[in-house]
Amino acid sequence: MEKTKKPGQYRAFQANVLVYIYELPVMDHYIFYSESKFFGQKVYVGQLIGRDPKENPQALEEFKKFAQWKGFIPENIIVPEQRERCVPEVHSDAPKNCKSEANSASDEE
Repeated sequence: MEKTKKPGQYRAFQANVLVYIYELPVMDHYIFYSESKFFGQKVYVGQLIGRDPKENPQALEEFKKFAQWKGFIPENIIVPEQRERCVPEVHSDAPKNCKSEANSASDEE
């Protein structure tokens, strides 16, 4: 990604995608918003990003306000369910050293 002259705006994929990063009033939560053209059609995507894997109702409410402001159709907003959290066994970023918390709890018993 390349930074542009506008604060919080970046260009990606050889300038075909504009990416915006919005900091929310909810601590450690951001919205990544992108605009691009795909087969001649404009495509807009917004993602709520947070550090904590638990769902934050306040952050989700802020995201809904953002989506309404941008004109997103409410039926097109998907809220995926967090199923498990990946916790490294060893302090390494290698994916092979990662297991779910459920497995971690059973290993400790």
